[in-house]
Amino acid sequence: MILIDHDKVEEYGAVLCDTKAPIAKRVSMLWCLRTVASIEAVQALFKAFEVEQSSELLKHEICYCLGQMDKSEKHVEMI
Repeated sequence: MILIDHDKVEEYGAVLCDTKAPIAKRVSMLWCLRTVASIEAVQALFKAFEVEQSSELLKHEICYCLGQMDKSEKHVEMI
């Protein structure tokens, strides 16, 4: 069982964006953010997508997680 602390979204996002962290840890943080599914988690995933330059697979997984998350109006910003 994985325990996810909803108060650690910033920490999860920081690890996901850390390109020097082991990929397994980064992917674990990705799934934690997906589970939290808050506005902050969505923002962390978008930031991670922008930061990631070396792994197309990780970028794909970030997009997959975003697609699995809440799609209410508060999560979607039109530009």
